[in-house]
Amino acid sequence: MAKRFDIRTLFEKKRSWQRPDYTGFRSIYEELDAVHMGKKAISVEWPLRDWVESQEFIDVIAYAHDRGLMVVLDPNPNEHMPRDRQPMRAFILRTEEMWRIPAIRALESVRCDEGVTSTLFGYSKKQIRRHLEYRYWCRPEGRYGDVYYALLAKDQRDDVIALGHKAFGDPTGLVFFECGLEMKRDAWSRVPKHVTVARFLMTTTLGWKIVGDATKRRLASTVYSNVVPKKLAPQINQELGSPIEFLTRRGWSS
Repeated sequence: MAKRFDIRTLFEKKRSWQRPDYTGFRSIYEELDAVHMGKKAISVEWPLRDWVESQEFIDVIAYAHDRGLMVVLDPNPNEHMPRDRQPMRAFILRTEEMWRIPAIRALESVRCDEGVTSTLFGYSKKQIRRHLEYRYWCRPEGRYGDVYYALLAKDQRDDVIALGHKAFGDPTGLVFFECGLEMKRDAWSRVPKHVTVARFLMTTTLGWKIVGDATKRRLASTVYSNVVPKKLAPQINQELGSPIEFLTRRGWSS
């Protein structure tokens, strides 16, 4: 019964340049104005492969250029992605703040506390706290992997609980989902009572074997799904990168 529920209704319909609440800015353009006036040190954007050549992103670069801001594209290598579709991020800042980029890279290379790294982005303590809350809403805490979702019936949920949220029972036949969009804040209220929405991190290699090769998709902003085949089921519990979390009224929990 669980897999009949349309999980697409839980996600936003499209990406937006609207700023998350924690930033204190209503739009990227308002944030860039703050960078230009010295009220914020740096702006960091994540132009995924289907954004880099979009008119939206080109407009953002033009807006920054008109205000004398530097735009530095920083590759974020992924061994599973072809060279022409590598993910990246864009640092937008004033020339005198360029020192922040190598400092950020250095902290990230040693897996420094994210709160410390966020200080270099020019956020206040309150903004950092809200940023971490926002990040956790979008991605579970874990060692590695991409975010995947599954819809569980009661017996499947009970199996996960019995295993300490560290593994599924027999994942054969479960429907796994992947989506590049943010989940709606009221998603829990949209889920039927007989369904539990679970999320977890799983290695890219195995995820693509199940849900599909992301490099062959036209858009990242679509929900992709597939049934877990019996031959791959034994690998899943071994390649989880995080606990299996359930969506609840108060957010994600495990």
